[in-house]
Amino acid sequence: MKKRFFCLLLALLMLASPCFLAGCSNKTTDEQLDDVSEEASETAETITMFMITEEHVPTKEELDALKANKGETSPEYEQALKKKEAYDNVAKALDDITKAKFRTHLITTFYTIDEYKKVEEMMEYQTTSAQMKEKAKTALRNYTREKKQQGIEDTAVIQSMFYAEHPEYAPYTDSVTVAPDSTTAAETVTDKYGNEQIKYPNAKPNQVDIVCVCGYNNYVKYVQNGWLKAIDGEIEGKSNAILTYVNEKFMKSAMIKGATYAIPNNTTIGEYTYLIIDKEKFDHYEYDYESIPAGSEALSSESFLEFLKDIQRYDKNYVPLTGDLELTNELFWTLNYKYESIGTFDDVAELSSDTLYFSKAPDGTHRLLTPTPDPEYTYATVTATAFSGTEFKKGTNYYTKGSDGYYELAKEYKEGEKYYTLKFTNVAVKEDQPFETFEQNKIYFQKVSTSSVSYIPVYTFDKNTEYFVVSEAEFDYGKFNIFGTVLNLEATLGTFVSPHLIKSNLYKNQIITLQKIKENGYYDKTAITYDAEKGEYIKNKDFASAIIKGDASLKDTYGDNYYMIVLEYPNANAEELCSNLIGISSSCKNVTRAMQVLTYITTNPEFRNILQYGIEGDNYVLENKVDPETGVSYKAVKRLNNYYSMDINKTGNLFIAYPEEYMSYNIWNYGKQQNSNAVYNPMLEFNLSEHISKIDFSKMDYFNAISAKYEEKINACLTSEELEAVLNEMSNELSSDPYYQRETVHGASMFYDGVSVDPSRYNKYSIYNYYMHWWGNSDYFVIEE
Repeated sequence: MKKRFFCLLLALLMLASPCFLAGCSNKTTDEQLDDVSEEASETAETITMFMITEEHVPTKEELDALKANKGETSPEYEQALKKKEAYDNVAKALDDITKAKFRTHLITTFYTIDEYKKVEEMMEYQTTSAQMKEKAKTALRNYTREKKQQGIEDTAVIQSMFYAEHPEYAPYTDSVTVAPDSTTAAETVTDKYGNEQIKYPNAKPNQVDIVCVCGYNNYVKYVQNGWLKAIDGEIEGKSNAILTYVNEKFMKSAMIKGATYAIPNNTTIGEYTYLIIDKEKFDHYEYDYESIPAGSEALSSESFLEFLKDIQRYDKNYVPLTGDLELTNELFWTLNYKYESIGTFDDVAELSSDTLYFSKAPDGTHRLLTPTPDPEYTYATVTATAFSGTEFKKGTNYYTKGSDGYYELAKEYKEGEKYYTLKFTNVAVKEDQPFETFEQNKIYFQKVSTSSVSYIPVYTFDKNTEYFVVSEAEFDYGKFNIFGTVLNLEATLGTFVSPHLIKSNLYKNQIITLQKIKENGYYDKTAITYDAEKGEYIKNKDFASAIIKGDASLKDTYGDNYYMIVLEYPNANAEELCSNLIGISSSCKNVTRAMQVLTYITTNPEFRNILQYGIEGDNYVLENKVDPETGVSYKAVKRLNNYYSMDINKTGNLFIAYPEEYMSYNIWNYGKQQNSNAVYNPMLEFNLSEHISKIDFSKMDYFNAISAKYEEKINACLTSEELEAVLNEMSNELSSDPYYQRETVHGASMFYDGVSVDPSRYNKYSIYNYYMHWWGNSDYFVIEE
């Protein structure tokens, strides 16, 4: 009777209120959550969730073995039992909530990161199984049609014949399955006390619904493997409360090829780098604080350098500058990657025109094997003449000859080395010629540009070559490389990034200034040290200025006594934003129900805190605390034991979790402020994974070697004059390097005012070329000088 009355009341409300028809656009966040949590449902569903724990959770078999070997009263057994019970209690508490809210039986399993391979194996199985089922359906359909044309009409007989002839499809027999997003009508059972309980369906073997993803590279891998479901429709629909709770930068970073496959755990992004200047000292010497620009130019400003000079001259008891003296706002294009052997020509079933292949040179480096020759380029054969001089003449290219007969462009003359000059004879190629087009045992070169006499070697396919591919690569933005830039302070998504680091005035001025500060004796690193355990800087000597790093609380800590100039804002890069995510498996049969649970993890403090801290009273208590400085009262977690142990960054939205007793009361407010100030990495949406198979990594080998040599030279400089001379020398070398020119020259002009660039002037397989196409086709055109 009550149920009928509720349905009648609901119907009357729907007729009376236009909000039920059109949807209310002014709902509060609490009302959005009510939509998720209070939706009436007549269905029962079972969902699995796999979370990542800090410690291994003992299995029943392991407990039984401990009990048998050590005894029921042994410390080892008691500890393992308490740990198992703690995780079981959490799983039950979460299950009780989802049953009450969604009529969803939630089965939560906890694995360590190392053990999570089991979940990946299940996702791989489910993906392969789905593909094989589709193949089996198609094959059975075609087989049935063929047999019926032969006069066999009995479907059961046809199926029996099919599986006899194709046993590989037998495990994937098309049985009754639950359609996507369907649910099972709720049944009831009576417990031993006579109470009526909802009967939930059993989880299917290898059922995977809600999964954790650790690291951006894993996220990309999961998506590429087809293991995750795109969930944009759910986020835009009943799970849109997530958008209220998760920072936009996180949600944007989770998009791969325009789709969202997991929800990033909302955490604090990066850190600030500040230049702090003693207010009393700076004002005493009558300098203008506003004359110091923010960003990487702050240290090289005239007023700041003069201030350091005055402190050194007149305040002997003060260290002019201390702290973390290093480059700021730099972005390097270092790529971490590895070559994978796929065998010789006879081992490879088919060569793909969408993949670049490499061979190994005698010195262990790799070479790009020329794909289908391009008629837009000029190719040539060579005639070599030995060079007998003792120094290279300007304007002439000289080559060394490898043991495999190939000629390599020489960078500099070395005594005892054999060199050659080459005469080039152009050869014509036709469009779409196969990989084996070039004649064997001939050495080919490709002309750098129509207006140049420079040629670079072409390495060709042959049946005895061992082929290599690169299938995995990632950016390392912090590792020095000649491909890099110094960004302006507020460079953000889509800011144009030119990779000519050595030619950048911002880079030169900053690195030379740092050297001047050191050689003039202005800098003493020991004046302050950072205590990682306390999370604060310790003052060891009096100092007039310092470079410090940290979170948004730095301004409250130092702002009263120091002028604070931002050198670098927190940087929102995909690796950090997507370090921990929670998604829905592609094999999930009820995405909407799984998304209700995922939404609760992200938006509901009760659910999220159980998942993080366990059961209140068993695993922790909430203490009333008072901040000594502000007098603010707040609640904090005091752990009672370590039986239940989870990483707070892996269990959902950080900002709705209770702080622990060692954290400040406003730590989450600082985190939100920090995320608000964070700037996007300019290349955040540049998806490297889309281009890996078409990047010429042999040239990256070449540039990485140059980068390592240049970094060593820079670090060896003892004076600013020496450093400036070395930088100029490097700049001149790169200006005459045909490989470097082909990688970067005028790439940007392809998108300026319709200017056409000779295609032979740039390397179409360079990372920069793909970046320029992405940037030119993006919605962002903020050009940085």
